[in-house]
Amino acid sequence: EELLEMDVKELMELLKENVKNNGLKVTQRDEYKQAVEALKEEYAAMFIILLTGTFTGVGLYNEKYESIYIDVNPSIELVVNRFNVINEINYLGDDAVEAFSSVSLKGKKLDNGLDIVMETLNNKGYFEEAEMYISISSERGEKANRLLDEIVSNAEKYKEDKDYSVNINKESFSKEEREEAKEHDMSPTKYKIIK
Repeated sequence: EELLEMDVKELMELLKENVKNNGLKVTQRDEYKQAVEALKEEYAAMFIILLTGTFTGVGLYNEKYESIYIDVNPSIELVVNRFNVINEINYLGDDAVEAFSSVSLKGKKLDNGLDIVMETLNNKGYFEEAEMYISISSERGEKANRLLDEIVSNAEKYKEDKDYSVNINKESFSKEEREEAKEHDMSPTKYKIIK
């Protein structure tokens, strides 16, 4: 039992000492093997726990959690994870591809990504006397609405700081409304306006 409580370094020292003093006796060799096997099992268990935690974290990081739509014409969908990091960008139309394809948004925090989107739209002349719609589609109810309020508030602050001439509106949509709009290759806001 005493050998099982020793760490690898202590076991190696004991082994060296015993080998130096006339070699290992059979019982000591068996005890050493048992101690080494016990350590292997402990390390294997720790490795499995570490891997499980890593894959769980990766799964949460890559999870599609919210869909944020920004409509000015062009329209884009930013899919974020539970940490509000942009995991996916969907261009809704050729004009969106032209406006945003050279912009790097994936992996950015949502608030930074929104700043980049607004800067890009302004630089390309889309904010001249325009209406901007920011909408969210989520299953999270009140939490999603609070996130939408936060996004719109940040967009308003950014607009004021940069003196952009755009009106910002907000909308919230259910999963069903989002899916119906996707069938028509539109954002939920555009689909609602056209419908």
